[in-house]
Amino acid sequence: MPTARSPRSWRSVVVVLAMFLGPLGLVVGSTMPANALPLDASPSDVSPVTVRPATGTPGGGGVAPVLTLPTDVTFVVGQPGDSYTIEANGDPEPNVSVDGLPPGLRLTVYGDGSAVLHGTPSGPAGVTTVEVRAANADAISYQSLPVVVRQQPAFVDRERLVFNTGVFTGLTIRTTGFPAPGIGLDGDLPTGLMFLDHGDGTGMIFGTPLGGPEIAPITLTAVNEVSDVSWTTTVEVVPAPGGSPHSPHVGSADGQTR
Repeated sequence: MPTARSPRSWRSVVVVLAMFLGPLGLVVGSTMPANALPLDASPSDVSPVTVRPATGTPGGGGVAPVLTLPTDVTFVVGQPGDSYTIEANGDPEPNVSVDGLPPGLRLTVYGDGSAVLHGTPSGPAGVTTVEVRAANADAISYQSLPVVVRQQPAFVDRERLVFNTGVFTGLTIRTTGFPAPGIGLDGDLPTGLMFLDHGDGTGMIFGTPLGGPEIAPITLTAVNEVSDVSWTTTVEVVPAPGGSPHSPHVGSADGQTR
């Protein structure tokens, strides 16, 4: 899974360095310190940054672009998503562009100060902060926009779940998906075994079986905000090799020791 950008990433720090900006003839229109917003602030709470050429002064006949961004921009890997409109007002009519879109998404620009973000993301899933730009002859405005790409849950390992009588064992159940799926278990586990959902897309069946041989049918279900998926399988308890308990074992459903 990709490394999701922090919610603070779109709260960029704009530092006006007069010694550098002065010779370039640029003036930053608004600044925002990194700690000026609460952690749950939305993109609409962040003022855009406007860069104006030294020759483009307010009241000189032009109007700097003002961006209006959509909220809750969300897509699902492999599925055509909704269309999200970006608008920019100014004089002359601004041109809109976006940098850093996730793969499979694109921006259609209409040339009238508006554009539409749409497409079918190919993955990876996660949260990407893109930079939206509106430019005209008077100034250039920038604003950050979080784009969320979700993914349906799926089970990584679908192997036999086998325990030995009298041997403590933990088998990890692994899933993919974004947000990380929660995992539930339906069915009666053999005596001595328990299930735990770790809340991070993984779970574990663990314990020391007291009986056996035994075969117990169970259904595991992974759920996130996109959908759910089920895996019907069995938990098997077999006699320990050699007829006596062995050392504890912690592994995964694919049989690999972790």
